[in-house]
Amino acid sequence: MVSRLGYQVTVAYSGAEALHKLGRGLEPVLVITDIIMPGMNGRELADRIRERYPRQKLLFMSGFTDDILQPLGVSEDEDEIPFIQKPFSAELLAQKIKQLLRF
Repeated sequence: MVSRLGYQVTVAYSGAEALHKLGRGLEPVLVITDIIMPGMNGRELADRIRERYPRQKLLFMSGFTDDILQPLGVSEDEDEIPFIQKPFSAELLAQKIKQLLRF
């Protein structure tokens, strides 16, 4: 969906792979991550990225509700890292990305 919006996309199939790619010089403008993932959840990934790259722009997404996400330190109302609730339209995603990429 993101590439169809005209953005260049690099895919990582796990949090560990994303960290590996970042460690090898990948410099994304925005990292979009699901919150519930095997191995390393999105909150853990975001924390690890922010340790190394404090200004990295991030976007969380999930189809789970607040009662599942809050124990992970994620809330739809959270200001620290923006959140988009699944399912979402391409239009809503485009709007959220444009909002985040404003410099």
